[in-house]
Amino acid sequence: MEIDAQSCSESKIRSQQQGLSLSDEQILARFDRNPEFRARRLDWTHEQRAAFCRMARAVHAVGLDWYHTDIPQIRFGRKSSQLRQAEGTLGSLLCRITEPFLQFTHQSNSLGLAGDYPFDENGAERFERIIADAESVIRSWRENLPERQGKWPDEYGQPNQTSHGSTDMTMPTNLILYGPPGTGKTYNTALEAVKLCDGIASYPETKEGRSALMARYNELVADKRIAFVTFHQNYGYEDFVEGLRPVPIGNNDGESVGFHLQPEPGIFRLIAERAETGSLVVGSEPLNVVDRAVYKMSLGEVADSADDFVFTESIKNNYCLFGFCDIDWTNQRFSDREEIFSEVKKQFPDEDVTPNKGIVQSPDVFRNQLQIGDILIISKGNYRFRAIGIVEGEYEYAPRPDGRYCHRRKVRWLWHNKDGLEVSELYPPKFIQKTLYRLKDAELNRALIARLISESGGQGTEGDPLPHVLIIDEINRANVSKVFGELITLLEPDKRAGMDNAPTVFLPYSKRQFSVPANLHIVGTMNTADRSIALLDTALRRRFNFREMAPEPSLLAPASENTGINLVHVLTAINDRIEYLLDREHRIGHAFFIGCETAEQVHDTMRHKVIPLLQEYFFEDWSRIHAVLGDGFIGSRMLKCPLGEGEDKPSWFVRPEFSLDAYTRKLGFTATDLLQEAEA
Repeated sequence: MEIDAQSCSESKIRSQQQGLSLSDEQILARFDRNPEFRARRLDWTHEQRAAFCRMARAVHAVGLDWYHTDIPQIRFGRKSSQLRQAEGTLGSLLCRITEPFLQFTHQSNSLGLAGDYPFDENGAERFERIIADAESVIRSWRENLPERQGKWPDEYGQPNQTSHGSTDMTMPTNLILYGPPGTGKTYNTALEAVKLCDGIASYPETKEGRSALMARYNELVADKRIAFVTFHQNYGYEDFVEGLRPVPIGNNDGESVGFHLQPEPGIFRLIAERAETGSLVVGSEPLNVVDRAVYKMSLGEVADSADDFVFTESIKNNYCLFGFCDIDWTNQRFSDREEIFSEVKKQFPDEDVTPNKGIVQSPDVFRNQLQIGDILIISKGNYRFRAIGIVEGEYEYAPRPDGRYCHRRKVRWLWHNKDGLEVSELYPPKFIQKTLYRLKDAELNRALIARLISESGGQGTEGDPLPHVLIIDEINRANVSKVFGELITLLEPDKRAGMDNAPTVFLPYSKRQFSVPANLHIVGTMNTADRSIALLDTALRRRFNFREMAPEPSLLAPASENTGINLVHVLTAINDRIEYLLDREHRIGHAFFIGCETAEQVHDTMRHKVIPLLQEYFFEDWSRIHAVLGDGFIGSRMLKCPLGEGEDKPSWFVRPEFSLDAYTRKLGFTATDLLQEAEA
């Protein structure tokens, strides 16, 4: 007990030290996700800022949490890292200048905590004293084992560092990084995605750090926990969520006789399903049920009691038994369906056998098409299913005295129920008479498969939900309302699956219920030079946080030293002139030059990237391009009027070579000189 007491004391000291070590500005920034708080704090006096920070530190010091709600409101109490309601709320931050500013609102009487606290030094002092006096009661109020520090509101989204690798989730992130081209938006989406998946992303701004980040990013992409899509003008709901695709219809001879339209999931539905089912664990390994082929299989005739042994023996011995003739298919030549057809025809010369008859087709599916790792759904007639398993072995031939059910494959059974369940929720089209065939991915409820496995009490369990991230590049280039459709509402944090206000929608093509899981984060990029942020869809603006990615000339200091060109001043001057002549949304980002190591590389960047971009910005108005870059880059000669009566006009050209003084010759110009020069 002495050790426990010492541990608690040390934890409390660490918590207090962490809160005290933060500056007032750092504390304020941790609450900025609430738009009302962010807007109002800019008008606070120095005394009010200090009062709030004293209150914030007092809550943190006793091991309580600050957190955002979806009202939106900022509250304090005990908040689990898991995506559910707070375990216990004590009070709310009202952000009022007049009384009260903060008050105890929930469950406070049971702890002897009550009252309102004004927004001044006296209110902060009284609040500190009240909450410090109740610390022992507060710490025993809600279980806090292992004892952890209090959390700040921006820490939801990070794993609990005391849980040694736990992937406890926080509120879902909807974030858009916006700014001019070349400001590192794409790189930062990779950083944000890795941070959301791993809980931390400590990668220095070096070549090695970037390589390490991209290596981890590619690992998560390979694990299908990060997906990437680029929007464009023709991108729509059918590409993003789900749409109908033509699928050929074949006759018994394998010939195409037409096509039918089949629902096919888009990237958003696919990653949502992966996030929903990605916490399934079998044994000690995670099991992803989304990307596996799923087959329906019959184990014996349900209507024939003599076939009951097929199901019971298969489940008991961890394999699946298969009939269709006592022929040994182990020879490698039978990997070709034509060879199976030839052998069946040879064994049964009197039968009317074709390559598409079940006697040929089913052995081919069982031996060749069914792969290790595929999922088997065992039917009970056409309207129920009674087992779920994963194929773990290759085809085996095991002859029986009666010559029946001589074929088998090893299966790990993860769920079974002799009576079975209705198939309508699992697979709305219901089953057909075929013994073995692949189910259509678009119409299969994989979340139900995962849930049945995790609730079976066997090898499958529900682990911590793994974070997944969808990156949407150039999100403003598509018609967002058209792309998301009715799903735009489901993006809101309190509308995610498992939340109190979580709705589901009925998808129009697959005819199934759909919701967006809370462990799916969305990170988008928006190039402000393509379309102003002011024109972005209002529904999207309400549901996403926006973070500006502005040009940072100071990051070019190493490149300036390497190239001998003061790129910090060059980029600053160019952007000042662009902003004066056009607007700030069309500035040029530091990423254009950040990788330059020689003067020749800078020249190449100017010629092949910067100048063409300025041509686009100014619609080929070379006088303005010249006003931005000057004589060192853009030259001109005068054209005489061919009629001899009009004014001479300049003919502009890009100089064949750029000298080093081209980067300094015009830097002394002030912004007020530019418009006059452009109009001259």
